[in-house]
Amino acid sequence: MVLFRLCFVIACALVVGAACPARAEPSEAELSRQFSEQVAPFLKTYCHACHGSEKPEAEFDLTKYNSLAHVAQDYPTWDIVLDRLLAGEMPPADAEAQPSKSAVEAVTD
Repeated sequence: MVLFRLCFVIACALVVGAACPARAEPSEAELSRQFSEQVAPFLKTYCHACHGSEKPEAEFDLTKYNSLAHVAQDYPTWDIVLDRLLAGEMPPADAEAQPSKSAVEAVTD
């Protein structure tokens, strides 16, 4: 599925100890690399200005999620983040930085 959702699904499986289906899924190491190279920079560029460690909007600090393992520890939150991103609700229209469609697709496809 999409990279972000795939990271979420793998993280869920790791947290609950479930086995992933026997198919050509990326390894945990590959997902961690993709998180570090694609998702983390996206969050820093488009999310941390409002949801950073100092006075985060809605008291939601995304800076603490700096690895796939940290995301896995709070996977229900990431399902909401993904839904809001895909719905175009985040970042909001008045945010300083807006991701292009291709940038969103890069972390959600």
